Amino acid sequence: MALEVVWADRALVKLGEILERIPEDRPAVATRVINRMFDMAATLAAHPEMGRQYEPAPGSGLRQLIVGRYGLIYRIDEEREEVQIIALRHEREPTLPSEAWTETGDTEP
Repeated sequence: MALEVVWADRALVKLGEILERIPEDRPAVATRVINRMFDMAATLAAHPEMGRQYEPAPGSGLRQLIVGRYGLIYRIDEEREEVQIIALRHEREPTLPSEAWTETGDTEP
């Protein structure tokens, strides 16, 4: 049974930032990068354990799937039957802050 993929606001904001960084004269690159992120997130719905444990957060249940130069940071919530994508992180960016470790994919208050 496939899980539902839920994106946290933090991750969606990061997608927008990625788009802003790609030069306007390269729309095909922007489309390819974003499509790859969504494709890999969809793959997680069927294969949620394909990512490795997120090393900076041992015991948190967070996992990371590398997509190009980005890490999709997520957790599996078996009770809700969800893969919760909580953040995206470029390989050159600092580690995900610890306050984000407990966030969920919920976008409603």
